[in-house]
Amino acid sequence: TTVGDFITQTPAGSRAVRMLGLRFGTDFSLRPDLVTQPLPDFVDSVAVPTGLDVLVNDRRVANVDIQPGEFTVRNIPVPVGRSEVGLVVRDALGREVVRTIQFYGSRDLLAPGLSEGAFNIGAIRRRYGLVSNDYGPVAISAMLRKGFSPHFTATVMGEATETVMNFGAAGDAVIGNLGILSATLRASRADLHDSDTLSGAMIKVGFQSVGPDVSYSIEYRDVTAHYADVASANGDAQPPSLLAANISFDLKEFGRLRFAAVEQKQREAGEFAGPRRTTRLVSANYRRELHRKVDLSLDASYRRDGFGRSGFTILAGLSISLGGSRFGQVSYSRGQDEDYVQAGLYAPETGPGETGYSVTAGTGTVDRLAMSVSHQEQWTRLEAQGEVVGGSAAARVGMRGSVIAADGQIFASRGMGDTYILVDSGGIEDIEIERENRVAGRTGSGGRLLIDEVPGYNTIKVGINPAELPPDVIASSVEEYVAAAPRSVSRVRLGLTHHVPEIMRLSDPQRGLFPAGTQVVAMPSGTEYLVGYDGELEINLALRDTELEIREPSGSICRADLVDRDVKEGSAVPELRCYMRSRTYVVGGPGDIRHPGRSARKALSTPDRPASRQSANAPRPAGDTQDAAAPWRLSESELGGVYGPVWTESR
Repeated sequence: TTVGDFITQTPAGSRAVRMLGLRFGTDFSLRPDLVTQPLPDFVDSVAVPTGLDVLVNDRRVANVDIQPGEFTVRNIPVPVGRSEVGLVVRDALGREVVRTIQFYGSRDLLAPGLSEGAFNIGAIRRRYGLVSNDYGPVAISAMLRKGFSPHFTATVMGEATETVMNFGAAGDAVIGNLGILSATLRASRADLHDSDTLSGAMIKVGFQSVGPDVSYSIEYRDVTAHYADVASANGDAQPPSLLAANISFDLKEFGRLRFAAVEQKQREAGEFAGPRRTTRLVSANYRRELHRKVDLSLDASYRRDGFGRSGFTILAGLSISLGGSRFGQVSYSRGQDEDYVQAGLYAPETGPGETGYSVTAGTGTVDRLAMSVSHQEQWTRLEAQGEVVGGSAAARVGMRGSVIAADGQIFASRGMGDTYILVDSGGIEDIEIERENRVAGRTGSGGRLLIDEVPGYNTIKVGINPAELPPDVIASSVEEYVAAAPRSVSRVRLGLTHHVPEIMRLSDPQRGLFPAGTQVVAMPSGTEYLVGYDGELEINLALRDTELEIREPSGSICRADLVDRDVKEGSAVPELRCYMRSRTYVVGGPGDIRHPGRSARKALSTPDRPASRQSANAPRPAGDTQDAAAPWRLSESELGGVYGPVWTESR
């Protein structure tokens, strides 16, 4: 769903318009796992364990082992166009059974049972790019497509304004696994310029076949007088009548050759019944790689326009790779008895911190010199252009960028895309982040970097180069994979932490050094360590922990204050002692003790202190001056030393 300015969602071959309003429709990109076009299937059975190879155009795309019984191979990936799909079944003796089918793949078809629809309503935006905020009348358009079989998809569509109504239907069908036949029929009624109601129609028929060696297509479209759609009713020209055909040959190492012919009949914008001007064009082009770094292109065409003007044009060009992103181009063209020669050097920037440039010079009909310099940073892209044409000069300076609010922080981005990845390096700044093994930038304030221009739902590798890490930083992992949803910001946390190691020797005043394997937890970070031989322990001071909790196999816990570590004379390793913490108990009266946080009381029975609360006159320990009715406060050490081990807990 889109609210605001948008381009209407229409079926292929229909003319979309810009609107301000509401768009509601199917977006298959939200389900990247969904197969939207028909794909070939195989169903068969085997009696013994068997190996299975799946071939597409003699290339193996899958190899699996199957068990006895019936099996199904679904959604075999095939390219657009004619394909040969083979299934090779091989038993334990090496005997093979080969099954092949011919299949035509097309993205114009929907998988059986799958539907696609859209509804658009809003004010039509006119003269886009020329006038701001020029909106016309309200228009409505809708369409619905449905796949009825692997070989046929049907479409219905309609659109209307206050003065125009246009409805139609279309169908796409695979013919004999050779190609796809498309047909469209649309009818319109329009009330324009205070005239009578005018009716018109458009019919379009086309056939396309794409193959590994030869591809061809033909299209015929006829538009009658008075035919109108929403676009033509608001200033655009009426759709032209058309007859077009092309054929191309893949000559393998000898290049590609293509021929095309077009005849177009077009009325002027705003005219619905006037004469149509006919333009004819015949062209041929050839492309070939002469060398690993040199490409050749040749083009020839003949054109005759609707005003009777005609002429031949030829063009020859070379493109030369110069290493990295740099390349050069040289071309020569001749048309209308005029020659033109052009040469250029180009080095586009490909990432943050890079500077690109281009220089183009041409001479012939008119002399032209153009130069540009561009620079990218994580937060913007700057570009300066200069041009001299026929003695006239012009210059332009541009800056592009956007401001993004994500995860409670504001980021500046050079891109204008709608999908981003937010990389979090654990608060560590100036860490070089890579995207698909290319430098994407460095983390800034808070240890974060916003990566822009991310294709939605495509899995992107984000990571670091361990060799570039500072010496006091360690990484638990060096790369992560993320697929960001369109129009969102996805966060990736890299396992980076500052590491300032220190080795110390941990001991207990009563038992000496702790044995190897003793578990230690540093607080408050919660980082876990293990004691090594000779009671030695390495901790990370960068976490700024203040205390260690030592968990013994018996389950008891003692604590060591990291501030209290000291270095003995003759030893380079600081020593740290672990002590049981003293806890205070509240004694409700003679013979009664209560643990803080527990409601239950426990009798205190010693030779000098009877357990009964009624024994108010019982003798007290020496130095005990508390009133018999007042609570007594005794520490664990007092309980264990004065009265014996009555009730103690280790914490």
